[in-house]
Amino acid sequence: MSQVSYQNRRFEIQRATLDDVTGIGEVHLQAWIETYPNEEYGVDEDWIKSEFNFLVLDGQNEQGRDNGIPFRTKVINNLNEDTLYEVVKDENGKVQGFMHVDRTDDIVNLNAIYLTNSLKGTGVAHKLMEHADVFTGNLPMKLQVVAYNDRAIKFYEKYGFKKAGMEADRFHGKMPVLNMKREAL
Repeated sequence: MSQVSYQNRRFEIQRATLDDVTGIGEVHLQAWIETYPNEEYGVDEDWIKSEFNFLVLDGQNEQGRDNGIPFRTKVINNLNEDTLYEVVKDENGKVQGFMHVDRTDDIVNLNAIYLTNSLKGTGVAHKLMEHADVFTGNLPMKLQVVAYNDRAIKFYEKYGFKKAGMEADRFHGKMPVLNMKREAL
Protein backbone atom coordinates (compact mmCIF):
# COMPACT_ATOMS: atom_id res chain seq x y z
CA MET A 1 0.00 0.00 0.00
CA SER A 2 1.15 3.54 -0.67
CA GLN A 3 -0.31 6.94 0.01
CA VAL A 4 -0.53 10.18 -1.92
CA SER A 5 -1.39 13.46 -0.20
CA TYR A 6 -2.69 16.44 -2.10
CA GLN A 7 -4.18 19.66 -0.73
CA ASN A 8 -5.23 18.21 2.63
CA ARG A 9 -6.56 15.05 1.00
CA ARG A 10 -5.10 11.58 1.35
CA PHE A 11 -5.44 8.77 -1.14
CA GLU A 12 -4.40 5.17 -0.58
CA ILE A 13 -3.32 2.85 -3.34
CA GLN A 14 -3.73 -0.81 -2.52
CA ARG A 15 -4.25 -4.19 -4.10
CA ALA A 16 -7.83 -4.65 -5.30
CA THR A 17 -10.02 -7.03 -3.32
CA LEU A 18 -13.46 -8.50 -3.88
CA ASP A 19 -14.86 -5.70 -1.70
CA ASP A 20 -13.77 -3.26 -4.43
CA VAL A 21 -15.54 -4.90 -7.38
CA THR A 22 -18.61 -2.63 -7.40
CA GLY A 23 -16.61 0.54 -6.74
CA ILE A 24 -14.22 -0.23 -9.59
CA GLY A 25 -17.15 -0.55 -12.00
CA GLU A 26 -18.68 2.71 -10.81
CA VAL A 27 -15.36 4.54 -11.22
CA HIS A 28 -14.79 2.97 -14.63
CA LEU A 29 -18.14 4.22 -15.93
CA GLN A 30 -17.77 7.63 -14.25
CA ALA A 31 -14.29 8.10 -15.73
CA TRP A 32 -15.65 7.32 -19.20
CA ILE A 33 -18.45 9.86 -18.75
CA GLU A 34 -16.01 12.50 -17.52
CA THR A 35 -13.28 11.85 -20.09
CA TYR A 36 -14.60 10.66 -23.43
CA PRO A 37 -17.51 12.76 -24.68
CA ASN A 38 -16.57 14.12 -28.10
CA GLU A 39 -19.02 15.80 -30.44
CA GLU A 40 -16.89 15.13 -33.54
CA TYR A 41 -17.15 11.36 -33.01
CA GLY A 42 -20.74 11.36 -31.76
CA VAL A 43 -19.74 10.29 -28.27
CA ASP A 44 -21.91 11.82 -25.55
CA GLU A 45 -22.91 10.84 -22.03
CA ASP A 46 -26.06 9.02 -23.16
CA TRP A 47 -24.13 6.95 -25.69
CA ILE A 48 -21.44 6.11 -23.12
CA LYS A 49 -24.10 4.99 -20.63
CA SER A 50 -25.84 2.86 -23.28
CA GLU A 51 -22.59 1.21 -24.43
CA PHE A 52 -20.78 0.84 -21.11
CA ASN A 53 -23.47 0.36 -18.48
CA PHE A 54 -22.36 -3.30 -18.39
CA LEU A 55 -19.38 -2.12 -16.30
CA VAL A 56 -21.66 -1.78 -13.26
CA LEU A 57 -23.89 -4.79 -13.92
CA ASP A 58 -23.87 -8.30 -12.53
CA GLY A 59 -24.59 -11.44 -14.57
CA GLN A 60 -24.04 -11.87 -18.29
CA ASN A 61 -25.10 -10.00 -21.40
CA GLU A 62 -27.24 -11.41 -24.23
CA GLN A 63 -24.15 -12.94 -25.88
CA GLY A 64 -23.27 -14.82 -22.69
CA ARG A 65 -20.28 -12.60 -21.84
CA ASP A 66 -19.69 -11.56 -18.26
CA ASN A 67 -20.75 -8.08 -17.29
CA GLY A 68 -18.43 -5.93 -15.19
CA ILE A 69 -19.03 -7.37 -11.73
CA PRO A 70 -18.42 -11.05 -12.58
CA PHE A 71 -15.54 -10.13 -14.90
CA ARG A 72 -13.72 -8.17 -12.18
CA THR A 73 -14.54 -10.84 -9.61
CA LYS A 74 -12.79 -13.43 -11.77
CA VAL A 75 -9.78 -11.17 -12.34
CA ILE A 76 -9.40 -10.47 -8.62
CA ASN A 77 -9.94 -14.14 -7.68
CA ASN A 78 -7.17 -15.10 -10.10
CA LEU A 79 -4.60 -12.46 -9.19
CA ASN A 80 -1.07 -13.82 -9.35
CA GLU A 81 2.49 -12.57 -9.75
CA ASP A 82 1.76 -11.65 -13.39
CA THR A 83 -1.20 -9.35 -12.66
CA LEU A 84 -1.19 -6.00 -10.90
CA TYR A 85 -4.66 -4.75 -10.01
CA GLU A 86 -4.75 -1.76 -7.69
CA VAL A 87 -7.42 0.62 -6.46
CA VAL A 88 -7.15 4.19 -5.28
CA LYS A 89 -9.33 5.06 -2.30
CA ASP A 90 -10.09 8.45 -0.83
CA GLU A 91 -9.99 9.31 2.86
CA ASN A 92 -13.49 7.79 3.25
CA GLY A 93 -12.43 4.46 1.74
CA LYS A 94 -14.36 5.06 -1.49
CA VAL A 95 -12.77 3.81 -4.73
CA GLN A 96 -11.82 6.80 -6.92
CA GLY A 97 -9.56 5.06 -9.42
CA PHE A 98 -7.88 1.82 -10.45
CA MET A 99 -5.12 0.28 -12.52
CA HIS A 100 -4.94 -3.15 -14.19
CA VAL A 101 -1.67 -4.48 -15.64
CA ASP A 102 -0.81 -7.95 -16.98
CA ARG A 103 2.66 -9.33 -17.65
CA THR A 104 3.70 -12.13 -20.00
CA ASP A 105 7.20 -13.49 -20.57
CA ASP A 106 8.04 -10.78 -23.09
CA ILE A 107 5.69 -7.78 -22.66
CA VAL A 108 3.50 -5.94 -20.18
CA ASN A 109 -0.02 -4.83 -21.08
CA LEU A 110 -1.22 -1.71 -19.32
CA ASN A 111 -4.90 -2.56 -19.59
CA ALA A 112 -6.31 0.36 -17.63
CA ILE A 113 -5.65 3.40 -15.54
CA TYR A 114 -8.92 5.13 -14.76
CA LEU A 115 -9.32 8.00 -12.33
CA THR A 116 -12.27 10.19 -11.53
CA ASN A 117 -11.80 13.89 -12.20
CA SER A 118 -11.35 14.39 -8.45
CA LEU A 119 -7.96 12.63 -8.74
CA LYS A 120 -6.63 14.30 -11.87
CA GLY A 121 -3.68 16.55 -11.11
CA THR A 122 -3.09 15.06 -7.65
CA GLY A 123 -0.06 12.91 -8.47
CA VAL A 124 -2.02 9.67 -8.08
CA ALA A 125 -1.58 8.68 -11.74
CA HIS A 126 2.18 9.21 -11.42
CA LYS A 127 2.25 6.96 -8.35
CA LEU A 128 0.31 4.29 -10.23
CA MET A 129 2.83 4.47 -13.09
CA GLU A 130 5.65 4.06 -10.57
CA HIS A 131 3.94 0.89 -9.34
CA ALA A 132 3.51 -0.31 -12.95
CA ASP A 133 7.20 0.39 -13.66
CA VAL A 134 8.33 -1.66 -10.64
CA PHE A 135 5.97 -4.46 -11.69
CA THR A 136 7.19 -4.30 -15.31
CA GLY A 137 10.83 -4.91 -14.51
CA ASN A 138 12.87 -4.88 -17.70
CA LEU A 139 10.09 -5.61 -20.17
CA PRO A 140 8.50 -3.44 -22.84
CA MET A 141 4.99 -2.18 -22.15
CA LYS A 142 2.08 -1.49 -24.46
CA LEU A 143 -1.33 0.11 -24.10
CA GLN A 144 -4.25 1.50 -26.05
CA VAL A 145 -5.68 4.97 -25.56
CA VAL A 146 -8.57 6.81 -27.15
CA ALA A 147 -6.86 8.86 -29.86
CA TYR A 148 -8.50 12.16 -28.86
CA ASN A 149 -7.57 11.80 -25.18
CA ASP A 150 -4.68 14.25 -25.44
CA ARG A 151 -4.18 14.46 -21.67
CA ALA A 152 -3.62 10.69 -21.40
CA ILE A 153 -1.36 10.60 -24.47
CA LYS A 154 0.86 13.35 -23.05
CA PHE A 155 0.92 11.57 -19.69
CA TYR A 156 2.08 8.30 -21.28
CA GLU A 157 4.64 10.10 -23.44
CA LYS A 158 6.21 11.44 -20.21
CA TYR A 159 6.82 7.81 -19.30
CA GLY A 160 8.54 6.99 -22.58
CA PHE A 161 5.60 5.63 -24.58
CA LYS A 162 5.60 6.29 -28.29
CA LYS A 163 2.66 6.27 -30.66
CA ALA A 164 2.60 2.95 -32.49
CA GLY A 165 -0.23 3.49 -34.94
CA MET A 166 -4.01 3.62 -35.01
CA GLU A 167 -6.27 0.63 -34.62
CA ALA A 168 -8.06 -0.24 -37.85
CA ASP A 169 -11.43 -0.49 -36.11
CA ARG A 170 -12.94 2.09 -33.82
CA PHE A 171 -13.78 1.13 -30.26
CA HIS A 172 -17.51 0.39 -30.16
CA GLY A 173 -17.73 1.71 -33.72
CA LYS A 174 -17.04 5.34 -32.79
CA MET A 175 -13.88 5.94 -30.81
CA PRO A 176 -10.52 5.92 -32.61
CA VAL A 177 -7.90 3.96 -30.68
CA LEU A 178 -4.19 4.71 -30.65
CA ASN A 179 -1.66 2.01 -29.81
CA MET A 180 1.32 3.10 -27.74
CA LYS A 181 4.44 1.18 -26.76
CA ARG A 182 7.45 1.72 -24.56
CA GLU A 183 10.62 -0.26 -25.00
CA ALA A 184 12.20 -2.01 -22.01
CA LEU A 185 13.59 0.34 -19.39
